[in-house]
Amino acid sequence: MRLVKFAQHLPRFGWEMVVLAPKDAPSGARWEGEVPEGEVVYTKYMDIFGPLRKRASHLAVPREHIASGKKRSLKNFLAWSLNEFVAIPDSRIGWYPYALREGIKRVQRGDIAVVYSSSPPETTHLIAKAIHRRTGIPWVAELRDLWTQNPFYPRTAVRLRIERRLEYRTLGEADAVVSVTEGFLSKLREIVDGKIPLFLVRNGFDKDDFISIQTVRFSKFTIVFMGTMYYPHEDPSEFLKAIGNLVKKGKIPEDDIEVRFYGVNKGYWSELIKRPPLSKIVLFCDRVPYRRSLAIQKGCGAILLFVRNHSGRVPVKLYEAIGSGRPILAISPERSGEPVEILRSLGIEVVSEPREIEEMLLKLYKDYITGGSPSDVRPESRALQFTRQEAARRLAKVLDRVSSATDVKREPMVRKLREEGC
Repeated sequence: MRLVKFAQHLPRFGWEMVVLAPKDAPSGARWEGEVPEGEVVYTKYMDIFGPLRKRASHLAVPREHIASGKKRSLKNFLAWSLNEFVAIPDSRIGWYPYALREGIKRVQRGDIAVVYSSSPPETTHLIAKAIHRRTGIPWVAELRDLWTQNPFYPRTAVRLRIERRLEYRTLGEADAVVSVTEGFLSKLREIVDGKIPLFLVRNGFDKDDFISIQTVRFSKFTIVFMGTMYYPHEDPSEFLKAIGNLVKKGKIPEDDIEVRFYGVNKGYWSELIKRPPLSKIVLFCDRVPYRRSLAIQKGCGAILLFVRNHSGRVPVKLYEAIGSGRPILAISPERSGEPVEILRSLGIEVVSEPREIEEMLLKLYKDYITGGSPSDVRPESRALQFTRQEAARRLAKVLDRVSSATDVKREPMVRKLREEGC
């Protein structure tokens, strides 16, 4: 989604995106119709797990789809082993030769000012580095998530040593490195060691998306949670207990409140919600398409967020909640950290203790029934710093900087490539 939004918004800041994409990859962004003012160059793709898909499809699983929280099993171990010892740096490495050939061919036209790669997958950086080396075109490497420092992708000591060296040698040749949080930038400083400039370009919400969607209306005070829940880092137990207590005390009528979890497995909390009043209040719903999720958030009574300062992450759902303009019930065991500071900068209170959660729930419900002002006020001018449009503006400034600094050496390299017929 981030890259699609850049393709849509960069033109207003003087940049058009030429997208290099694999045509038949098993997963990844779909670019059809998403780059109205740009260009998509599709390439061949070799699936390194391809031979397994027909005979042992349960093993042909990219590492990001192997849930670390699942029970150990032979199937998971074998899938993990394939990724650990074959897919270096990731399962998309089969795209490398095709992307490199087509990328260099596209550069020969002479109108590419910057090579921009975004990971995961990290294979994109290997491709960009090779194009950068061959052509002299400046290169900006973006890490939407960390590479070897990502705690959700554990590696053996041997694999980690190999990949850390690969990461250092790869990112060390970039003209600039971009990432999405201050926490990530702090960790990336350990990799680039002050040799490469680092820039913060946050994720955000697209204000145009919220304007164009039709709001979903609810007949009662409805609290929604959207997307994946990373248990135990995100745990709704205290929240559910607070709802139950308020209903039992008669402070919130049972038939006037509802909690909806979209795309969450109720397994961890089935015991907690199997008895009234929670059994009548709490619903676990299927995952919904992106635009539908925005429409639901725009029309709900409040959005539930579990905020943790974990591994430098700031979830995209936080920005979408801000963009919805709806009250946010933000729960965090921590009183500080990047996600907490973002919310507080917009006047959104973050609660931690069970008593605070109950008080905030009751406050939000009273605001709902009286039609008063929402409990969290987001001045438009301050919220705009967290839009996709602002992110595109910031990225454009990075592109301006690296392209202007390397204009002198780029043209001779492109001319040489044309003469060699590369």
